[in-house]
Amino acid sequence: MTYIFSRNDLPTPTLADNTTIARMLKMWTNFAKTGNPTPESDPLLEDIRWPSVDDNLNYLEINKNLIPQSHIKEDMVHFWRDAYYKYGHPPFDTY
Repeated sequence: MTYIFSRNDLPTPTLADNTTIARMLKMWTNFAKTGNPTPESDPLLEDIRWPSVDDNLNYLEINKNLIPQSHIKEDMVHFWRDAYYKYGHPPFDTY
């Protein structure tokens, strides 16, 4: 969280760092307000929409650019999903 709380012992952020910081703060704020990190078109966020998670395991790659992707670590997801259904006890209350 050093991008929110200033520290003097860290190197000065680059322009790319500052862009990522601004994007992260914007997406977290959007999510807190609306439940969606990209609720509307925004040039700072490259006018992308963060894809909802579904069976394609959609996610947003956050790097120099914001890139919607799918199938993140699919083998690991399937391993844990299978373990959950094999050893879990319905109705799978996760709270």
